[in-house]
Amino acid sequence: MEDTVAVRGADSVVVWLVRDGLDALARHRGVDAGGWTVLTDSSRQAAQRWFRLRAVPPVESFKG
Repeated sequence: MEDTVAVRGADSVVVWLVRDGLDALARHRGVDAGGWTVLTDSSRQAAQRWFRLRAVPPVESFKG
C-alpha cells in the first residue's frame, strides 16, 4: 500500500483504483476529498481499453 500511495513502482491501474476508492469512501462519509481531476467518460473508456481499469468495489465492502 505504501508503494502504491507513494507511486514507487506501482501499477497505474492500482493507483487509480486506490484513489477512486478513497474518493468514493470520502463522498460516502460526506467529506469533500477533491483536489484532483477525474477522467471524462470518453477518456475513461479509452483508459479502460489501454489499462484494463477495474470498477471500485462498493464502499460498504471496505474494511476498517
